[in-house]
Amino acid sequence: MCRFWISIGKESSVANIRKEFLKLKLDSFFKNGGPDFQNIIRNQGCTAYHSRLAIQDLTYESNQPFVSGGNNILVFNGEIFNWKEILKLIPNDLLEKNINSDTKFLSFLLDNDLIEKYIHKFKGFFSFVYFCSSKFYVSCGRDCFGVKPLYYAYENNKYPIFSSTSEAITLNPAISNSLNPESLGSYLRFGFFPHIKSPFLGINQLLPGTYKKLYLNKDYSLNHKKKIIRFDIEKSIIPKVIKNNNVNFSENYFLNILENACKKRLLADVPISLLLSGGIDSNLLAWIYSEKLGIKLPCFTIAFDNTPKFDESKIASETCRILNLRHEIIKFSEVAMQDKILEIMKNLDQPFIDTSIIPTTLLCSTISNQFKVAISADGGDEGFGGYTKYLENFKFYKYFSKLNFLPDEFFRISNKIDINRFSKIADIFLENKDLDKSIFIHQHQVWPNKIIDKILLNKQEQFDFGCFYKSFEKFNSLSNLSQLQFIDMSFYLKDNILFKINRASMQHGIELREPLLDQDLITYGLSLRSEDKISRKKGKICLRKMLSDKLPHVQNIKKKGFGVPISTVKSFLENREFDIDNLDLSSNLWSVFDRSFVKSLLSKNNLSITQRWHIQSLILWCYLKKI
Repeated sequence: MCRFWISIGKESSVANIRKEFLKLKLDSFFKNGGPDFQNIIRNQGCTAYHSRLAIQDLTYESNQPFVSGGNNILVFNGEIFNWKEILKLIPNDLLEKNINSDTKFLSFLLDNDLIEKYIHKFKGFFSFVYFCSSKFYVSCGRDCFGVKPLYYAYENNKYPIFSSTSEAITLNPAISNSLNPESLGSYLRFGFFPHIKSPFLGINQLLPGTYKKLYLNKDYSLNHKKKIIRFDIEKSIIPKVIKNNNVNFSENYFLNILENACKKRLLADVPISLLLSGGIDSNLLAWIYSEKLGIKLPCFTIAFDNTPKFDESKIASETCRILNLRHEIIKFSEVAMQDKILEIMKNLDQPFIDTSIIPTTLLCSTISNQFKVAISADGGDEGFGGYTKYLENFKFYKYFSKLNFLPDEFFRISNKIDINRFSKIADIFLENKDLDKSIFIHQHQVWPNKIIDKILLNKQEQFDFGCFYKSFEKFNSLSNLSQLQFIDMSFYLKDNILFKINRASMQHGIELREPLLDQDLITYGLSLRSEDKISRKKGKICLRKMLSDKLPHVQNIKKKGFGVPISTVKSFLENREFDIDNLDLSSNLWSVFDRSFVKSLLSKNNLSITQRWHIQSLILWCYLKKI
């Protein structure tokens, strides 16, 4: 787990910045996430920085930027857990000695033009950029699910720059931190930045499961010739799902692939811990490591003072008692969380609505005092149908489909009625997408479209969520539930859940590993019959049944979001210091938002805490970042 930043081009603006000055700036962005070693190099028109969290091969030999073949430069973030297995597939006459880490393995593949042949086999999470000066190209890649972030921009459409965060790219003096109105429109809808978006104009994400090769001119500027290879969910997982669709759940088969996924994530030269909640998934992982692999991982659970609704420590404690695991319950008060909100927001490279990032960050902070690696259960809900929103979607579709005969004009008129419920229903039908998909996306929407249009000074094109599946020819071969799971992985999982755990962990130099986001497990989860995943009232049916004789106290627990007590957020928002009148009037946010309307909106008493937090946290983030 690391962070990096790399700029290409002999005549780029970065080439004129003193290395020592640039390193100080980059350290301020990245050192918390990679506290073990930081370095910056400049060579052949490339300026590369890397901040390392040492987990595999703790020696200096795997420090980065990693230079090979004289002038080839690699910056790499993440883990390739099966690199030793892939290495055995390579002919002996091509192999090199002293490949003893995934960094050296990746460098070897890139130096020998083998990456395109083997990248689809990678198990793990990663992002990387590789500069080959002798062959005049720069290439980059990101893991199948987008666990590790990778942002990029082009200075004057000529010189590429890449980074682990969107904000750090604006250190290039030719790339501004101007806010992107279209991206902010999407943020108003969902509270995060979906697909390729970032808050900033001209700065985008590389899509998950993508390897891109950009060819360069003699001065290392873009010559606009490129090569793209995809190994994303659609390309690497869905063909297998379609081939073995609608299968019955097999406990033995599932436990076998889960055990393999868990075992792979033990690859480390440092101790490992486990994040244990009261949920199905983390308790299942605790059981697998303890009873199948014989590894007694120390467990950490978060609890809040005086808020029993959010306290899952009793369930976690019972699991640790049964499995004889060391268990530490970390308690936080409302005051402690409120005191940390500003610090957390200031460290975020982009605004983010999900308040669960607050306890997640505090938990990572405490664990990082003892461990560099922790096992996390993220991905289980998307893979095995755990969210109640799947159940809600089918329920809403049953009723809304009866209104399908009504013309669009009816919903346009309904949208003018000043009742939020009518507006939400009208928005669903006016989306001009498949009704069940429209319902699903609108379950994530914070504001009705008509309010968003009033907040924005200039109306923006709505985010087209059809980008996740419209070009996917065999999408309809999946069950209705698997279709929603697929969209969820491309949308909410990537840009909400994975963003949250990456930023929370990287603020404190700890790597989170997600066994349930193994390609084999996700393939199996999407292949299962819907009735093995959801019933009328519950999700993850197959996992619940399987745990009935292993951890019976977990079997019937209800799905809970990992949230923060509402009173914590409410008290923070009531602080007059953060009132809109006391924040910067010159913020470039007000070149995108209608300040008068926003002020009027925030004065209303009927806003939910989520809606109020959505707007005020964005304003505060811009203020903290001086944007």
